[in-house]
Amino acid sequence: MSNVDNTNGAYYLLLSKLAPDAHSKIAGAITIESDHQNKCTVEVDVSSGDNRYAVNNLCDDAHASMVTVQYREEAYIAVELMGIMDVTDISFNGPAANRALTLVNENEVEVIGDTRAGSTLETELGISDTRNVDDLPNFASKKFRLDAKLRTTINVPGSGAFSTSMTISPWGDASGGYVHQLNFNNGGIYYRTGVFNSPTWNVWRKFMTEDESGNVGIGMSSFPAAKLFINGNLGFHQPNNGTNGIIWKNSGNSYQKISAAIKPVDFANYAGQGLGFFTGDFLDRTTDAVERMRITRSGNVGIGTDNPTHKLTVAGTIGAREVIVDANTGADFVFAPDYRLRPLSEVEQFIAANRHLPEIAPADEMAQNGVNMGEFQIQLLQKIEELTLYVIEQQKQIEELREELRIKN
Repeated sequence: MSNVDNTNGAYYLLLSKLAPDAHSKIAGAITIESDHQNKCTVEVDVSSGDNRYAVNNLCDDAHASMVTVQYREEAYIAVELMGIMDVTDISFNGPAANRALTLVNENEVEVIGDTRAGSTLETELGISDTRNVDDLPNFASKKFRLDAKLRTTINVPGSGAFSTSMTISPWGDASGGYVHQLNFNNGGIYYRTGVFNSPTWNVWRKFMTEDESGNVGIGMSSFPAAKLFINGNLGFHQPNNGTNGIIWKNSGNSYQKISAAIKPVDFANYAGQGLGFFTGDFLDRTTDAVERMRITRSGNVGIGTDNPTHKLTVAGTIGAREVIVDANTGADFVFAPDYRLRPLSEVEQFIAANRHLPEIAPADEMAQNGVNMGEFQIQLLQKIEELTLYVIEQQKQIEELREELRIKN
């Protein structure tokens, strides 16, 4: 076997690809020659029926152990040789002798399973009990780890005392990107990242999961009886000229028309003109919904119009069983002793000159400016009460005429 340069003195002799029947193929002695020491022998035996292995290190200065490694995207059973400098030749005396063994240094492989004499070579992963250790992001290098943790030790949200953390550290420094960590506990699945040499982790974030009915809860300790339930605020980020909002579409990939929506309108320069409510025909799969109602930034509400000028502007007919208009005053001032009731002759002259009643706006002004229903009702009541006074006065005159006629007769 040719010389393999490795100044750190860590070599891996790949014996066999990791397979269900691989254990029975490895039994024999490894002879190692180097420039700095005499021949060294390592005995390997994994041929027993229970698939256990043994490594007998017969070298004075070297250390050998059995590991599983990843080499060129395949898993191998290998012997890790430590403390050996400048290996010039390795030979293996056993069932694998007729195969070309591969010797690589530590930069070419990744150790994916540490083993000990008397242990079983398995593909299962073990969980380390580090419950009281609050590890920093650099606690693992080029490793995939599973650790049992107390939730309070690593300050992970959720519930229950214990949890299991899964850590993926892709590199030995920050150039390999974030170190990623998942935590599983009774309250759900949480995720955080950290820079390799950072003294702190980034904050925990919870994964959204659904129950067996497909319901999703955000900020909930249990799943609600709804497809989506949010315990908290729902926020939308609006980019410039954006109109993000809530929309409803007809089902089916070919139907992309909006059937209903609630979203900002006339959004420009990071300032929208208000919130629009859109509806359409859910059976019409060719036309988007149109705006039916708008609430402006000033609080005006428009129905059938996108430019409401009052607290409620309706471009259309309003149907109601009852309308209550708050009034600050009535028209009872007409019955006050000092109220000046115009003589009917004066009213006649005003009507002839202006073509409308006193204190009542003319028709063209009503058409242009609309009618204040509260004020208009008071004005109409004022005229009704004035008419009542006129009728009372006329009744008195009628009674006086009747009395005069009775006396004459």
